[in-house]
Amino acid sequence: MATRYDRSEEKKGLSPAVIAALVIAAVLLISYMAYANFGPKTRKFAPEKQTADEFVRGLAKKSGGDFNKLTPEEQQKLNGMTMGHGAQSLAHPP
Repeated sequence: MATRYDRSEEKKGLSPAVIAALVIAAVLLISYMAYANFGPKTRKFAPEKQTADEFVRGLAKKSGGDFNKLTPEEQQKLNGMTMGHGAQSLAHPP
């Protein structure tokens, strides 16, 4: 006994509107990821970083680049900021 194939029960594909929405979403996602990874780089320094640089420049100018001319408190603070490289940072200020 032969059975008839009924096309009304056939699965329908996605509508063109759904396909267009998915394509637009994919393009927007790819565009955002490309901009985030390859777009313009803006460097924003923290205020602490700027004040630390200014502090080191001020000490370098005050001492003439000589670490021994600084007070022990200034030496300790500078060594703490530069992980023990206070003399080098005065010789070559930022």
